[in-house]
Amino acid sequence: MRLAMRRIIVFVIWWHLTLPLASQSAWQQRFLNEVNSTALQRSSAATPKLLARLDGADTRAFLARCCPEVAQWPAADLAETLRQNLRAAEVVSGFSSEVNRSFFFILFVGS
Repeated sequence: MRLAMRRIIVFVIWWHLTLPLASQSAWQQRFLNEVNSTALQRSSAATPKLLARLDGADTRAFLARCCPEVAQWPAADLAETLRQNLRAAEVVSGFSSEVNRSFFFILFVGS
């Protein structure tokens, strides 16, 4: 039964992977460009506030208690580290919008 189930799963995955990939419509492309543009503008506008917060006495005091060497970093370095960690958290916690062929192969066939 287990082998039969694996074969069915492999077939379904193979069949799915033979389907043509969907492309974005012109409207979707424009919308995504607008969202990216707005996000960039808002990020740029918020950066001075973020840097001021990272340089604030309460933030520096907290950092001094948990990690004294990091408390000495410039606000720009703290902000960049924060951005990098948020990007990594999104990758780790998010689900891909695309089918990753190797993931399914390892998950169902390679186990």
